[in-house]
Amino acid sequence: MLIQKKQKTIQLMKVIIYSRKNEIIDFFISDAFINNPSIDLRRLVR
Repeated sequence: MLIQKKQKTIQLMKVIIYSRKNEIIDFFISDAFINNPSIDLRRLVR
């Protein structure tokens, strides 16, 4: 269940990143979130 929750969060982040038209950062955030779930995603998106 925890893994499923992480995947849903990553998909949500992908939607946000794709709406900003920057796919490279999408992969970076996905990797960073998998390695460190407590990472500040807002800081990365900005």
